Amino acid sequence: KTRGFLFAVFAMSIPVQILLLSITFGLSILWNVVLGISFLPLIYLGATVGIPLGNRMSKDKLKMIAYMVLLIIGVSAVVPALLSKYI
Repeated sequence: KTRGFLFAVFAMSIPVQILLLSITFGLSILWNVVLGISFLPLIYLGATVGIPLGNRMSKDKLKMIAYMVLLIIGVSAVVPALLSKYI
């Protein structure tokens, strides 16, 4: 129930968030909104495949995979910034 409530609150605030982003950054932000909406089928497909795969794994193995993905994302964000600073 809690997750459902939090998702409902988030979903209801999306128009307000889009409005505030448009006011802050201009109407060019709307292109990014359209781009995000266009990826919804891919997100649904990923969730449809990923949830059953995650249910088959042990919690420890799934946690380790999640940490590795987060590490890769973090390193891929930091390394280019460091390289551009020192090169």
